[in-house]
Amino acid sequence: MKTIRILTLILLGIIAATLIWAATLPSSYIVKETIEIEAPIEKVFSQVNNLRNWTYWSPWPDSIYHTKYVGNSEGIGAKMLWTDDKEGRGEQTILESINNSKVITELFFTEQGNSAKTEFQFFDTPAGTEVNWIMKGEDLSYPFGRFVGLVIKKGASHNFAIGLKQLKEYTESVKDQPDYLGYKIYDEVKEEQHFIAFIDSGNMDELKSKFRNNFDKINNKFKEIEKTPVGPAIAEWRAYNPEGSSTFACLLPLGGKLDISGNGLSYYNFPKRRVIWLTHSGSYSTSYKAWNTMDKYIKYNNLQKNGSPYEIYITGPMNEADTSLWVTNICFPVMD
Repeated sequence: MKTIRILTLILLGIIAATLIWAATLPSSYIVKETIEIEAPIEKVFSQVNNLRNWTYWSPWPDSIYHTKYVGNSEGIGAKMLWTDDKEGRGEQTILESINNSKVITELFFTEQGNSAKTEFQFFDTPAGTEVNWIMKGEDLSYPFGRFVGLVIKKGASHNFAIGLKQLKEYTESVKDQPDYLGYKIYDEVKEEQHFIAFIDSGNMDELKSKFRNNFDKINNKFKEIEKTPVGPAIAEWRAYNPEGSSTFACLLPLGGKLDISGNGLSYYNFPKRRVIWLTHSGSYSTSYKAWNTMDKYIKYNNLQKNGSPYEIYITGPMNEADTSLWVTNICFPVMD
C-alpha cells in the first residue's frame, strides 16, 4: 500500500507539474523565418506563387508532391492535392497573392481535419530579396493545446528554415536563366529521316501560295509512286528574311531512301543528329515568340547550330481552319 501511495503521489506531482508548465506556455505562437536571396524579387516571388515550383525547394519529402493540380498552378485559387503514405491526404491552396509582395496559403490535412495558414512576405533589398515565412496560432486550449503549439512551433520553425535555405539555393542557381515564356524545350537525338522535297524561295506575301502548291506537288508524287507520307509536313528554313526573299524546303517524310526526280522534286534526308525543339500552339503570327525563345536557349546554353532549323506542322491550314488549334514543333539541330 505504501508503494502504491508513493506512486500515486509521484503521478499527481507529475500531473501538477505538467499543468503548471502548461500554464506558463503562451496561448498563441508565431513562427517567423527569414532569409535574403541574391535574385530579383520577381524571380523569388514566382517560385512561391506557382505551386508547381514548390517541388524544387520545399522542405517536405518529394512524395508529398506526387500531386494533382486544380485550376491555375499560380495565384489566388491555385490548389494542389496529394496522397502520401505517412501524411495521408491533403491539399494546399493559395488564398491571397499580391504581386512581388505577399502570398498566403492554407494547408489542409483531410483525414485529421486540421488546417494551417502561412504567409510569405517579399521585400526588395540592395542584394536582392528578403523573404519572410510566417505562421501564427491563437487561442490554444489549456493544457494540451499549449503543448501542441510548442511542438508545432519547433517543427515549423525547423521546416521553414530548411525550405528558405533550399529556396535560396535553387533561385540563385537559376536567377540568370532567360525567360522561356512557359515553353518546354526538349533535347534529344533524332534518327535519320527521309523525305520527298521541293526547294523554293519567296517573300512573305508569296509563302502561303507557294507552300500550298509545293506540298500539292509532293502529295501527287506520293500518289504516283503509291506510297503514303509517314508523318506531317515539314518546312526547313535555309535562309529566312522577313523583309525580303526566304529560301526553304517543303518536305513530306518517306519510309526510307528512294530515287526521286522530275517536276522540281528530289529525295532529301536529315541525318541522325541532336535536335532541340519546342511546341508552339496557335497562329503562325505569334510563332516568333517560340523562335526567339529557341535563340535564347541556344545562346544561354552555349550550343552550336548544326544545320537549318525546321518546323513540323502537326496541325495547320492543311487540316484545321481554326488557327487557335494549330500545333507546330520548331526544331533546331545542334552539335553534340
